[in-house]
Amino acid sequence: MRKTKEVLRLRFEVGLGLRQIARSCSIGLGTVHDYLQRAEAAGVTWPLGDDWDEDRLEAALFGGPSRPQRVMGRGNPAARHSWNWRILKCPQRVAGPVTPVSDAGNLIMRTMVRNALFGLLAASLAVPAADLKEELQTNFDQACQSQKFMGVISLTVNDKIVFSAACGLADAEWSVKNTTNTRFSVASITKEFTAAAVLLLYEEKKFSLIDPIGKYVPDLPESWQSATIHQLLTHTSGVPIYTASSDYKHENPDLKRLSLLGDVPDELLSLVRDRPLMYPHGAKFTYNNSGYVLLGMLIERVSGIPYPRFIRERIFDRLGMHDSGYDDGRKIVPRKAKGYAISGKELQSAAFFDPRLAWSAGALYSTVRDLTLWSEALAHGTLLSADSMDRMFRVYPQAVSQDPYQVTANYGYGVVLTERFGHKLQYHGGGFSGFNSVLQRYPDVNMVMAALSNLDSDSDVLPSWTLGDGLAKLWFAAQPK
Repeated sequence: MRKTKEVLRLRFEVGLGLRQIARSCSIGLGTVHDYLQRAEAAGVTWPLGDDWDEDRLEAALFGGPSRPQRVMGRGNPAARHSWNWRILKCPQRVAGPVTPVSDAGNLIMRTMVRNALFGLLAASLAVPAADLKEELQTNFDQACQSQKFMGVISLTVNDKIVFSAACGLADAEWSVKNTTNTRFSVASITKEFTAAAVLLLYEEKKFSLIDPIGKYVPDLPESWQSATIHQLLTHTSGVPIYTASSDYKHENPDLKRLSLLGDVPDELLSLVRDRPLMYPHGAKFTYNNSGYVLLGMLIERVSGIPYPRFIRERIFDRLGMHDSGYDDGRKIVPRKAKGYAISGKELQSAAFFDPRLAWSAGALYSTVRDLTLWSEALAHGTLLSADSMDRMFRVYPQAVSQDPYQVTANYGYGVVLTERFGHKLQYHGGGFSGFNSVLQRYPDVNMVMAALSNLDSDSDVLPSWTLGDGLAKLWFAAQPK
């Protein structure tokens, strides 16, 4: 009894038991999720109350003479399942009315549940690798089949691929499918690379991180000049945001009217040069693309090398990231996905967006493989010194906000620091017209999750970060306790 409640308190152990039954009976994993839905419909909540004895628990999950079974299923009603255990065999998929479970069936099922829940608990709470991969694939396929996700995902642990898959179209006009080698705009994941480039120059003693940006970048508005490099890295500078409207509630309507024929970063910042500071430097955190454009200008001024070339030579080439680069919106990038949006159930071309409008705050493209290489290089000190790594992943009190789940998050240098599923998480997401992306790292288990999509996150889609969170949760649930 107590073990059953403990297993169910952790929720996924219910999945373990049902999954074991499902595998032996050739039931799809989608049906396992239906069982979980049934448990919720029957009022089984976690943690269990003291009134849930074993018989009531099994009756709630699997029905009985006094509890007719519900028909559970997704999609086409004709494909829904009902279960008949009277012939004492594995359940068969049938169409038609629901058949109540017999007393004999209840006895058989209870025996199987005890074997699954107690036997598995005694042996190990870890899900076999084949089962985990199947469950990851099932969840990924459901996301793709719902037409809410189109793109690529990769999950690696200890530098070994646990799961990698692609779906949807890289080019809908020519019916070219996405693959794990497809290149995608990564949008604001670019900020990780910009921050690392700043730290590379800091290691060369080109500047101090508490130096004011005006010391290196000329002709800035007077109120901007005293913002420090550290404040720009942590989004605490208070400089006006060029991508936002003057009331900071909408996108800047003037952004897409820029010609980008001259100095790109100067054109971008010209949109807000006449605005006042949002607040005094260092006062609080506000996510700020202007700050990372200023950092790109710093990189160019101090190194004497254009930003795209600096990133390519000092980071991409050094780490073997041969499928990554700067997208200037005019050159042809082989194997790069086009951006799309969902309207109702119709796939449409996304509104045009020149990546140069994001410049050093978001103009890079990459693949899930390259982003995994990048994450591993940061974790193992391949690129940056120990001191720079400490600064990049340090919690700064002023740079505090909340993640999408309303959990406290801090911003380091180009990376968000929070917790998820009881583990520390380092991540950055990104998105602009036609693309959304996320790169996550759980450092205590050396897990990297990269998800890239060529669907506009402002349309009715499953964002890459939500899908990534779901698959990461499945992986954690499958690990031994």
